[in-house]
Amino acid sequence: MTWCFFPTPYHPFDLPLRGLSEFWIKRDDLNGLAGGGNKTRKLRHYLQHIQAEGYTALVTEGAPQSNHCRQTAAMGAANGLKVVLVLGGNGPRQASGNLLIDEILGAEIIHCSQAERRAEVESALKRLEASGHRPLHIPVGGSAPIGVEAYAEGVAEWYEQQRKLGWLPDTIVHASSSGGTQAGLALGVARLDLPIEVLGISVDHSKDVLTSTVEALIDATENDPDIVARAKACARYSDDYLGQGYAKPTSREAEAISFTAKHSAIILDPVYSGRAMVGFIDMVEEGHFDSKRVVFWHTGGMPSIHPFGSPSSWPRHASSNGD
Repeated sequence: MTWCFFPTPYHPFDLPLRGLSEFWIKRDDLNGLAGGGNKTRKLRHYLQHIQAEGYTALVTEGAPQSNHCRQTAAMGAANGLKVVLVLGGNGPRQASGNLLIDEILGAEIIHCSQAERRAEVESALKRLEASGHRPLHIPVGGSAPIGVEAYAEGVAEWYEQQRKLGWLPDTIVHASSSGGTQAGLALGVARLDLPIEVLGISVDHSKDVLTSTVEALIDATENDPDIVARAKACARYSDDYLGQGYAKPTSREAEAISFTAKHSAIILDPVYSGRAMVGFIDMVEEGHFDSKRVVFWHTGGMPSIHPFGSPSSWPRHASSNGD
């Protein structure tokens, strides 16, 4: 599969943060598909299913700047599949960021309201069938058992890199939203019976909603009750950094993205990884990770930064430094 690249790099994360014993980063932003990201790992598994079942077209959905939709469009382009993207909103006057990449990749794009999205997906599937295609609907974020298994296997990939270092981290930190990545990471840790917590920093959902979503995906993917119990026990959740809402970055995200870039030349995005870094830095400063070994799992998303404009123009957060 020349359109994706695994294993992804794993290396020290050189940020000047006090108290940590070890800090490393897993680079799923560098795995291919028109800018990379965590959905590439999931879509590699989806492609196996697509080819086995003879699907010829894909329909998926997401926010206007969806990383998942951008990567689905790229996977389809690389493998000769027609792709239809159902995106929220009316569409901008001029495409940029992920939406521009979607257009360059040749995806058909449908803009609609959130309330209309399900009907538009169903309409696209029927239209493709009528034109001779065999279409597959991929849910938001690829968060279904196929995508969960991809990240469980991702843990096995990472563990081969980690065990050569002679130590294990205490925590894997990442941005969490539709739940598939966190469910897969937790399952992978549980299957290897590793004493590691998987901390998902929510970018949009309450802790209760995210917990229910992740646990439902774990239940749908794994049959062994002991592994299910271990996976649920190692998963941790934080909804303390939702800010002004999904895809509404503030000065807190701007500060975290700038801090990370200036010290490591690694670019985070304003919706997912940037918000996760806000939470992580805050918890480090509170002493939550004193003497701990931590892995930050970079889920990608950098192309989406462009439509948000200069970080200096993002709204000020009430708890930002200087207030």
